[in-house]
Amino acid sequence: MENNYKAARDITLIGSAANILLAVIKIAAGVLGRSAALVADGMHSISDLVSDAVILIGIKVSVRPIDSSHPFGHGKFEALSTAGTSIILAIVGFGIIYEATITIMSGVKHLSPAPITIVVAFISIISKEWLFQVTNKLGKKLNSSSIIANALHHRSDAASSLVVLFGIAVSFLGLWYADSAAAIIVGIVIIYEAYKINTSAIGELTDAEMMPTYTLNKIKKSVADIPGIVSVNSVITHKYGPNYIIDISVAVGAISIEISADLSAIINRELKSQFEHIKRVNVYFEASCDLHDIDNKKQDILAKRLIDISKSFKDIMGLHNYLFLYNESGVIASVDIEVPGDIATEESHRIGKSFKSAAMEEDKEIKDLIVHIDPYHPETKLTNVIWRKCDQ
Repeated sequence: MENNYKAARDITLIGSAANILLAVIKIAAGVLGRSAALVADGMHSISDLVSDAVILIGIKVSVRPIDSSHPFGHGKFEALSTAGTSIILAIVGFGIIYEATITIMSGVKHLSPAPITIVVAFISIISKEWLFQVTNKLGKKLNSSSIIANALHHRSDAASSLVVLFGIAVSFLGLWYADSAAAIIVGIVIIYEAYKINTSAIGELTDAEMMPTYTLNKIKKSVADIPGIVSVNSVITHKYGPNYIIDISVAVGAISIEISADLSAIINRELKSQFEHIKRVNVYFEASCDLHDIDNKKQDILAKRLIDISKSFKDIMGLHNYLFLYNESGVIASVDIEVPGDIATEESHRIGKSFKSAAMEEDKEIKDLIVHIDPYHPETKLTNVIWRKCDQ
């Protein structure tokens, strides 16, 4: 988490340094070169500095650890800082439109901007587009709404500078108001950007900012494939900064509290291993009549068979976290196998598939078996162990 904050801070500070330089150059060139649009663009860069400061404060607070007042963490502060940034942008946008409109309505004709203003606008476009690319890439990597918002801010800066460039070029043709008209368009672009950023931030603050539909469908399928789960009834996501807390409701059979605790742990492990940025999974169980516990005697028989099969594989070092359930079609099971830590990922997956095939071939009662693979560390104490080589 601290590394993520440092990366976000560094890219924001780089953007701030660029904004300071661009603000000075654009305002100076705009004043000396008689371009109201370029001055407006320079003011836009100054507003970027304020929003950068708000974002840095928001991210700094959002990475604080959980406490008694914030049991789900401080991630919402990032969305709050993003909303604050959008308000600052909107104020700047309306200010630019107001000033440019007054200039046009005054009817006072101004001299065409100097050629240097075109050069400065072009430099702004190139630098801001580069900042958008690098900031947006980091924002997506960190799943940070405020960093992505800042990236979009850079992109809107590039777009507004492009409008300024066009307005200055047109003013050379004798349309004295083209420069001010370009400033109005810049203001509109800024307000639209503020609206988009604010909508996303408010959505996150009010829990309306859900995971993408395709990701939710993948979550449902991953959970539905776990032995013991009859169906997935609902998945609700809550965004806290870059992370998500998942509430998932599943239907299960007439199982014991111990089995439901095992299922909850399996669901947490599966989702956290498959999907980035899932911080916590709350599992809610609903009754179904399709699945039932297996009595202890039957469990012992099934466990003994899995032990015998696993010992025929030289690279399987132990079995743990087993789960046996049954319905009218037969037994469905889940088990973790341990393999040496120095085995390649492809090889460990091959061992898992071979073990599953051998178990289902040996015991026709087992209709489905999910195999999880863990690296073997004999010094690590495990729970729900069937057997381990280090204990023999």
